[in-house]
Amino acid sequence: MKIRYHHPMLYSDLFEGYDKVCKSGFDRVVTGDIKVDHTWSKRGTQAVQYESCELLNTVETVQRVLDAQDKGFDGVIIGCSLDIGLKESREVAEIPVVSIMEAAMLGCCIMGRKFSIISFGERARVRQEQLIDEYGLRNRATTVRAFEMTLNELGIALTTEEKKKNLRKIFMHEAKKVVTDEGAEVIIPGCGILSALCVLDGIARVDCMEDVPVIDTFVPALRLLEMLVVMKSKLNVEISKRGLYQSPGHEIVDQIRRM
Repeated sequence: MKIRYHHPMLYSDLFEGYDKVCKSGFDRVVTGDIKVDHTWSKRGTQAVQYESCELLNTVETVQRVLDAQDKGFDGVIIGCSLDIGLKESREVAEIPVVSIMEAAMLGCCIMGRKFSIISFGERARVRQEQLIDEYGLRNRATTVRAFEMTLNELGIALTTEEKKKNLRKIFMHEAKKVVTDEGAEVIIPGCGILSALCVLDGIARVDCMEDVPVIDTFVPALRLLEMLVVMKSKLNVEISKRGLYQSPGHEIVDQIRRM
């Protein structure tokens, strides 16, 4: 099985450490004949939390999904906790596409009554609140908690032990608050970089709260995609193309390829 893990944002050297952690994280959990190809957007922005910027990142993401399909990949994981381009990709792709936040939310629903997302800023918090409603999971979620930090600052935080330790402290502070204040039973890192922190530090529980798990968003996305690929290849069962994911047709898809 050959899958693509695509980061739907413009790459910079500040994300070098994050990229390495992602690759090593997948190397640790892939099984059998699964091969993972990691890509970053060649166009777009790093301001993933803004809807105006998401337009640019979505076009590039959809094209990278179609490129993976054309090259014989079995499926694609969109590696952003804001699920950039997920709906659009499912409309046009003939291979399964998942994203790390939707997969993590769905995974949490069998791990506890309520989950909470710890995000990286007010704008990202608002976008993830919208995703909770969009996925019909409002009754299973607390409010999204957030601390103020940019993506660049998050990327840098993985580069030194001191910065990594400070990021963990901030993340755990918010996690403990939402467990105590709102009854969260499972915690989702609200950014792929925060998931990378969990991989680096072996974080699986909230500090001093051993009964509250912290989900690494990479694994739920990988296993969900694996399930969808098997259903398609072995049972000929695919996602519905009626309603939400109805395709615009081959002519429009070809136009998207050429944009």
